[in-house]
Amino acid sequence: MKKSYFLLLLIPGLCFGCEDWLDINDDPNSPVDVEAPRILPAAQVNTAFVVSNDLHRQTSTLVQHYAGLLNQILAYDEYDFNGTEADASWRFGIYAGALLDFQRIIEISEPNGDRLFQGISKVYMAYLFSVVTDLYDEVPFEDALKDIEIIAPGFDPQETVYDGILAMLDDAIVDLSADNPGASPGASDIIYGGDPASWIKVANTMKIKFWMQIRKRRPTQAQAAINQLLGQPIFESNADNFSSPFGTTNGNQHTMYDFAFNRRAQDIAISQRFIDSLEVLNDPRIEFYFDDNGQDEFIGYDNGGTATVPQEDEKALLGVFPVGQNGEAPQRMLTYYALQFYLAEADLVLDITGDARDYYEEALETAMSHVGVEDADAQTYITDRLATYDAAADNEARLAIVMRDKWVASFGNGLEAYNDWRRTGYPRLLPSTTPLTPDGSIPRRLLYSSNELSSNPNLENQAQLIQRVWWDVQ
Repeated sequence: MKKSYFLLLLIPGLCFGCEDWLDINDDPNSPVDVEAPRILPAAQVNTAFVVSNDLHRQTSTLVQHYAGLLNQILAYDEYDFNGTEADASWRFGIYAGALLDFQRIIEISEPNGDRLFQGISKVYMAYLFSVVTDLYDEVPFEDALKDIEIIAPGFDPQETVYDGILAMLDDAIVDLSADNPGASPGASDIIYGGDPASWIKVANTMKIKFWMQIRKRRPTQAQAAINQLLGQPIFESNADNFSSPFGTTNGNQHTMYDFAFNRRAQDIAISQRFIDSLEVLNDPRIEFYFDDNGQDEFIGYDNGGTATVPQEDEKALLGVFPVGQNGEAPQRMLTYYALQFYLAEADLVLDITGDARDYYEEALETAMSHVGVEDADAQTYITDRLATYDAAADNEARLAIVMRDKWVASFGNGLEAYNDWRRTGYPRLLPSTTPLTPDGSIPRRLLYSSNELSSNPNLENQAQLIQRVWWDVQ
């Protein structure tokens, strides 16, 4: 059962360098003697911060959901990366943060036979390893959490990481299905209240996501795996969504609300390209995605723009769907409508069981309802989009339509949209007007942490933004 309440958690480093985020002295990342129910909610919140903070802003700018006006966001918009932007997320957010906490939960729970804690932790670890490898390609995996004495872990090929995280999800499902599961996480699991059936759905749905991510490398295996997973428990509605709650009090608000309203309002705008894309199709989600700031129109800014920057009291703001009225919107990490988009894509390119059009229609309907669009308005839009789909000449043209709508539906999850664009080439995005990549193209990956590069001898050279990760087949 999905939990709908918010839990206050005080954890250092959640803003990864933002000193005004939280103020405490205890460090639960270095406990002497701590129980799994205390670590679990902290690790869950930390994960939500990781994927809604720097990495989200970087990827959301690259896919032209956001545009940069000043400072870091402007640098992202001009493809001006140097590796320092990855330092906090890489170390404190992922490896020495959430991943280490989930590993600690497993180590604490194994002797007690608490299988549910182990299963939930493995699902999260698979998700986090997928995040880091999708952005950086070869990453520490097999040695990453094995021994605290390994301060310079080796880097594993992305193919190895994906094999590992798929196996990790299989192990998680075994734990979550145990006849004698041991102690229940209960309320310490802030997502599903310790309900194993919900977590099994997450694991199976996540496997579909992973298979679609690597489907160009392993099309036959992906087809067979997804067809098999369609017979397993997967998300059945938006009530199953893998979403992490935030609150309305300072220090507990959605990370993007804190950034765009409390700390760096002058740095960020909505991409005018994104606004235009919604307006040209009369998309009813626009009033939920953005706030017009009392202007009776949505004023954004071009990616890499050189025109006069809009005034603070004029530019469009993030709306109630991505961040809530006061920062209380959840971070949506994996949703039912995203699953339906994956299945539509899978049928078009892999010929899986089911019909791509039906999956696409369900994706549109449930994406609209989740945002809060009225049924009549949603149906007008959906009818028009299905007509466009039906008129498409072939499956490649249909795929472009599906993925363009997934790009819109993924607003608030830049990681998902960036992966989709790299995998499929859709939507067709023009580079920023002031690109600093060698060939002027949109980056295909992010740069390794500069701290990792200087301290780990196993990382000999910095990557290039225009290099493709293993699954990103041209």
